[in-house]
Order: sequence, then C-alpha cells, then structure tokens
Amino acid sequence: MEKQIVQILGLGYIGLPLAVTAVNSGLSVRGVDISSRVVLSLREGRVPIDEPGLQDALDEALGSGRLNLSEQMGSANIHVIAVPTPVSPDGRPDISVVEEVARGIKKVARPGDLVIIESTCPVGTANVVADIVNGGIPTEESEPLVHIASCPERILPGVALHELKNNDRVIGGVTPICAEKAAAFYATFCSGELHISVTANAAELIKLTENSYRDVNIAFANELSKLCDEANTDVWNVIKLANMHPRVNILQPGAGVGGHCIAVDPWFLVHAFPDQSTLIKKARQVNDEKPLWVVSKIDRLLNNRDSLDPYRIAIFGLTFKPDVDDIRESPSLKIASLLAADDRCIVGAVEPHLEFLPTHLLEAGAMRLDVNDAADWADCCLILVRHSLFSKEKDKLRAHNNVLDICGLFSGE
Repeated sequence: MEKQIVQILGLGYIGLPLAVTAVNSGLSVRGVDISSRVVLSLREGRVPIDEPGLQDALDEALGSGRLNLSEQMGSANIHVIAVPTPVSPDGRPDISVVEEVARGIKKVARPGDLVIIESTCPVGTANVVADIVNGGIPTEESEPLVHIASCPERILPGVALHELKNNDRVIGGVTPICAEKAAAFYATFCSGELHISVTANAAELIKLTENSYRDVNIAFANELSKLCDEANTDVWNVIKLANMHPRVNILQPGAGVGGHCIAVDPWFLVHAFPDQSTLIKKARQVNDEKPLWVVSKIDRLLNNRDSLDPYRIAIFGLTFKPDVDDIRESPSLKIASLLAADDRCIVGAVEPHLEFLPTHLLEAGAMRLDVNDAADWADCCLILVRHSLFSKEKDKLRAHNNVLDICGLFSGE
C-alpha cells in the first residue's frame, strides 16, 4: 500500500506547528516554504519563530525521519494550504497567494488527493481553489477528482501546539465527501471535536464570525478606555466591577488590535457584505484608531512641557500580544513608528521577545533598551504590552514620575 504523504504549504505561525504535530503523530510530511532562509533554518534544527514547545517538537520531528523540508511542491495525498491572506490598506482581501498555491497544486495533484485550506479566507475561497485545481466547482452529483475542504486554523500564538491538538475544529467541504476526508486527517492528531456538518462556505464564515465577535468586543473595551480617560476614572476597575454582573463579560482594552487574525479577518466580511456589516466595520475603525489616540496622549505631553530638549520615551513592548515574538499588525509597533518619526522624541524600545528591532525603527533613530535601564533613561514610560518580564519590574516602573499604562500592567492594584 502506498505511503500517505501530507504536504504542508507554508511554514509560518500556522504551518510549522501543524507540520511537526502531524509528523509526531506518525504521519509523513513534506513541509514547503518559498523562503530558503526558513527551509535552511529548519533543516539545521532552528525554529525561526518564538513559540513555546516548538523547538522540542521540531527536534522530535526531524529525529523521526518523517519530515522532509523543501522550497518546491511535490506529489502528496493531502495538501494543506497555510499561507498568508492579507488585506490592503483599504480593507480589500488578497487571496492571491492562496490562488498561486492552488495553481501549483494543480500541477502535482492526482485523482483522489485532498486539498485542505487552513488559511483564514473570505467566504467562497474554497470554491475558488476547487475551480483552479479541478477546472470547475463540483456538485454532490459530480464529486471532484481532487477533494477540496476548508478547515480554518483556530490556534493562538503562545499556545499553538496545545490548541492544535485540543481545540474543536470546524470542517467544511465543497461536497460532503470532501469534508469527511479532511476530518479523517485531523482525527490523527486532534482530540477536540470535529464538526463536519457544514459546507466550505459555512466553515469560512464561522471562522470570520469568531474573530469579528472578538474584534467588536475589544472595540467596546477600547472605546470605554477612552471614555474613562476623559472621566478621570480607572477603566480596569470599571471593567472588573462591571464584569461581576452575571451577564456582563467585557474584554480588555489595550493599544489597539493586532495579529494576523482579529485585525484582518473582519475586513473580509465588511468587503463581501458591506450593507450588513456596519457594526463590524465601525469596530475595526475604533480598534485601528486606538494607536492614534495613544500617540495623541504623548503629543499633549510634548506640547505642555517647557524644555525643548528631545523627549525620551521608553516603549515597553512591540509585539501584538504578551510573551510572543509576533509583530504582525501590531498596534504597539505602529505607535513606536509614529513616535520615532517625531523630531521632538527619542524612542527607546524594550522588547525582550525580539532579537533585533525592526529595521524601519532603527532607521528612524529608535534604540533598543534593556528592561533594567529603561526607566532610569526615560522621561516617559509608555507600557503597551503586558509581557511577563515587565511584571517583574513593576515596582521600578511604578516609582517613575511619568508612566502611561495602556495595557493594564498595574490593573488590580
């Protein structure tokens, strides 16, 4: 009997954890990425992203002999698409990379193969892939030569390996048989419940619904933080006490919303259904504007001081969430970039999860600061991300005469 081969296309924050999890569950995997740097790093046993447990999982996968790493696609029984699906500055979805990968799959796929889309995509993307790979969108009466299914990822950076194995999954196919074949793949390593009584369109819509729900609720918290600031009231205490109501569950405000999911996916719905998504669009705008509000608070400090000397701002945190190295769509990075471009400021960044500061920040004159020295150096400490390391320095930060706590590092005190 022919050995089953799974081909994971894209070895980033989703594809790499999926590849090593599949290998360590007994499957043979070809991991494909167009970046020679990524492939070389993985072949040498070095994980290019900061994800707890991923280095050990890669070591185990490489030791098994069942993980092949390549820059080129090959034949396989299962092809999993895990590539970026960004939006343009005006919110238009871009699935061109998915389409390019689908055209590559068409060249190597054989009848009976299965294509699974793990990337979060606009509604209808599975049909687009089916049309490219099979030359048409099948019906239940005309089962495709190559089966196409959608199973959008549901993992969170920082706990990716745990969630890959334990989260429930929603699986939809362009036909029911496609969904059933995809479910058989996930059953090899996923202990969560597999929900397959949906179409591919529904699976895509469910993932967008999940992230849009969170975006809307974070927008409420971010708007509430601005309201409380005007009222000279502690937003963290307001939320804590309001959440004691049995039917209230307000999320946490912050510098905005980042990451490749929540900051991006709601735009897919806004673009496809503009007349039915006015609240979702407004929430996106509220969250996208929060970094500008943070910068405006610094601007008021700059305008109200007597000295003309450069104002030294220590920014604590550049990633989009605590204790990861992921800066995709990071509102903190946007704030740092805007302040670094201001001639009145000197920006120092404290980011323990990045080996190097982003090039554009360095070119704008920003410098890297050590967490132990930042408060002594700074005229203002701007806390944007609740990294665990920062909690250990709370006493020193609390003693500083000018601290702006945007992320609630001191909440509950």
